[in-house]
Amino acid sequence: EMGEYAQAETLYQSAIAIAQAREPNSTSLANAYNNLAVLYSNMGRYAEALDFHEKSLALKTQILPAQHPGIALSMNNLADTHLTLGAAGKALPLLQQALAIRRANFADSHPDIAQTLVNLGRAYAALGRNAEAEAHLREGLKLRESAKSVGLIAYALEQLAPVLRANKK
Repeated sequence: EMGEYAQAETLYQSAIAIAQAREPNSTSLANAYNNLAVLYSNMGRYAEALDFHEKSLALKTQILPAQHPGIALSMNNLADTHLTLGAAGKALPLLQQALAIRRANFADSHPDIAQTLVNLGRAYAALGRNAEAEAHLREGLKLRESAKSVGLIAYALEQLAPVLRANKK
């Protein structure tokens, strides 16, 4: 598995080098940064993941309209890494902005909205704001149930359970 990660890392770094040379202010480069960041997160290399998520978001905010879904994706991914590192305070405003962008662009039933709601629930729970956590997790769970995605439903339930325990429900 580490060999596959190393190969993927090399390919993403090559994609970044090519995009930097040919299209330095492009969504291609921003997406390559994002892809490498996700890989680094999967490898547990969170400091590097943060760096590339920040690069992706900075570039997307320069070249895309303010309400573009690609900006929300980068915000959500950066926030997810902050949550993994225990920095819920940094994640929360990113997730609030990402949710606003996604709601402006997608139908209420869109899975990206559910994803952001669940991540918001995680952030609120990490900050001890359990009532807000529960509300967001329940809303995200409801959307995921309507999509009938078993894995995503299970994840939302895993996030909701400790909040309900904390709220003694």
